[in-house]
Amino acid sequence: MINKGQKVYVHCTAGIGRSTAIVLVYLCIYKKCDCWEKPDEVNKWVKSFRSVSAPNMSAVKAVVEENSEF
Repeated sequence: MINKGQKVYVHCTAGIGRSTAIVLVYLCIYKKCDCWEKPDEVNKWVKSFRSVSAPNMSAVKAVVEENSEF
């Protein structure tokens, strides 16, 4: 469990696809950020921090849609 105020480092080998996809899904499903219904908008926000990120957006959208009731 992540306590409020703590930082988490998420990575995969290159830090481009898998880690970004996990972060996007987490933000969309659990954090309900302002534009959580639009994974593409969340991806733009994440890219402002990690410009080389290139997650599989089809997979991200599928997971978010399937779990949107959380």
